[in-house]
Amino acid sequence: MVVKQFKVGVEAKKYLLYIQSILGEEFKQEKMSEDFEIKIEYGYVLNKAVNEAVEGTDNDLKKINWKDLLDKKVVYPEGYDFVKKNMSGGTIKFKLRDGVSDKIDEATLLISEQLGGIRVYRALAVKLFLKQFFLAKTNQQ
Repeated sequence: MVVKQFKVGVEAKKYLLYIQSILGEEFKQEKMSEDFEIKIEYGYVLNKAVNEAVEGTDNDLKKINWKDLLDKKVVYPEGYDFVKKNMSGGTIKFKLRDGVSDKIDEATLLISEQLGGIRVYRALAVKLFLKQFFLAKTNQQ
């Protein structure tokens, strides 16, 4: 386990919070218990998002068109209230599994290449992994 910090914006935080709520509900249904409150950690969400992307590309992140993913418009599901949450961007700590941090580094380089060699921060890769996972969870792909 490695703890990493990323300064994420409002958009990435929206993906993170929404996915966190979806995974919490899935876990409750899996355990068939509504009697307790579940807190899904941010690191769990990011680990799951990166692993889904890696599995979906047969361990080849070059298959993902990062530029299209960056430009893709997102529709937030009705009924989820972001107003109740703290929606300012900021630094978030993630507990990452071994290898996930390396995949984020790899994706950062690939994103930079696809955007014409501009400097890209790891936080953008984190945002795009979360966005891709959000799109998959909300059937917007």
